Amino acid sequence: MEKAKDVGESSFVTLWHRALVWRAVFVGASILTLASLMSLAAYVGKEQTVTQHAAGTATREILPPQETSQRAAATDVAFNLPQPDGAAASINQSTTASTVNEDEEVLATCHPHLLRAPPSMPQIDIAAMPQPNLGHLKMHLWVNGAGVVTRETILAATLGTPAEQQAEAAYIKELTFALPNTKECRTREVEVVGDFFEQRDPRGRWATYVRLYPRLSFNSAGALVRTD
Repeated sequence: MEKAKDVGESSFVTLWHRALVWRAVFVGASILTLASLMSLAAYVGKEQTVTQHAAGTATREILPPQETSQRAAATDVAFNLPQPDGAAASINQSTTASTVNEDEEVLATCHPHLLRAPPSMPQIDIAAMPQPNLGHLKMHLWVNGAGVVTRETILAATLGTPAEQQAEAAYIKELTFALPNTKECRTREVEVVGDFFEQRDPRGRWATYVRLYPRLSFNSAGALVRTD
């Protein structure tokens, strides 16, 4: 019995030690396996990141050459556009406006007066007009320093046929004006407005008249007035 007991205890001790070693081996193998799996996962993730980056780079590189050049050109244009100087632009506009106003003020002093006109004015047929007094034929004419009409243009025409309007324009060209004998007025063209209209004469019949007045003048308060 003693021997059997000793043999049993020896077998148990041997098995216990062997189990301890097996457990150590098992635990070590498990740790190594886990570490290997973690390393493999990290490596795979890194490879995917590198692959994605390479794919993105490849996508950018395979853009058509013309598109790439167009983008570059658009960028160059955007950065190379000259930036306007707000202050300089404002000064230029102000200077231009001031020059125009000064010139118009000089022209307003060159008030023209009708000196001569043809003996008769072409009459406009208003038989088909229910309200002749509402019709107008308005012209602008330019008069030089010698008082001669150099050109004319029709601004508005609700009176007369094209042929009658041309007849009135020919009449306008025969007008002669007197301007102030100053250097400013002799060296400029003064704009005059001719407004043809219908009005009853002293005998009650409709007749064609023209009203002439300068486009630029001063009012009673001395302010510049532009009249069309």
